[in-house]
Amino acid sequence: MTNNDKTLIIDTPYLCHRAKWSTGDLSHDGEATGTIYGVLRDIEILKRIHDPDVMVFCFDSKHSKRKKLYSGYKANRKHPERTKAEWAFEDAFRRQIKLLRTRYLRMMGYNNIAFQKGYEADDHIAATLNALPRHKNAVIVTADHDMYQCLRQGVTIYNPQKKDNQYYTTKSFKDEFGVAPSRWPFIKAVAGCSSDCIPGAPGVGEKTVIKYLKGEIRRGTKTFYKIHSFVKGRQRKSEPMWRNLKLVTLPFPGTALSRIHPDRPHERGQRLVYRELGIRSIP
Repeated sequence: MTNNDKTLIIDTPYLCHRAKWSTGDLSHDGEATGTIYGVLRDIEILKRIHDPDVMVFCFDSKHSKRKKLYSGYKANRKHPERTKAEWAFEDAFRRQIKLLRTRYLRMMGYNNIAFQKGYEADDHIAATLNALPRHKNAVIVTADHDMYQCLRQGVTIYNPQKKDNQYYTTKSFKDEFGVAPSRWPFIKAVAGCSSDCIPGAPGVGEKTVIKYLKGEIRRGTKTFYKIHSFVKGRQRKSEPMWRNLKLVTLPFPGTALSRIHPDRPHERGQRLVYRELGIRSIP
């Protein structure tokens, strides 16, 4: 425990995928341990950098309730053809994520594990921020741009992938885009999201939507009409704009709001986890 009064909210699937490709080949007694090792290593690094008093680990559910709203959601993420060895590697990766969530983090004294069937880590990150007192500082660890909408006074995004400008704040967002972070769901709803397979207004990207919000696109132009006609549908459930706003706004309706519990990390739990995984030490 520290006296830093700071909450570190972790996009755990993001850390897991980083570890998958950096230390994913490690194993102990015939069992894959590389993803777990990589995440535990990153946790120690994050603790040294941020010195939080509480850490919240947010996890994805296998299935998303957003599919009921739009069947095409993330439909582009089909399983590619894999060899038996590649499938075994992927299965081992999934098992390690589950073990982190259900066993190892709690063994080490971390008491805030956010998981709910049908919901994503992004939802839990946003829900955690909603549950925090406004005076409490928070750092979101992620590389996901969807988190821009969560920026506010006292909330920072930390992207460990970047060598420079690793921190993102309300000010840096406004400096870059010229609008408030709260407009990000609108921007994504109109522009769509190719990675999640959400179609927006045809031929309109994020930069164009931002120009629209800033009044830089003249009325009467084809681009203005294209965006304006798409946006008008946000009040009607049959229209794509209404659907898209529901899909991209965090947290998704129904996300559980859990009270933040004090963390009690302890050396005994850490030693037990390290022994079970065959880890001598983490630099």
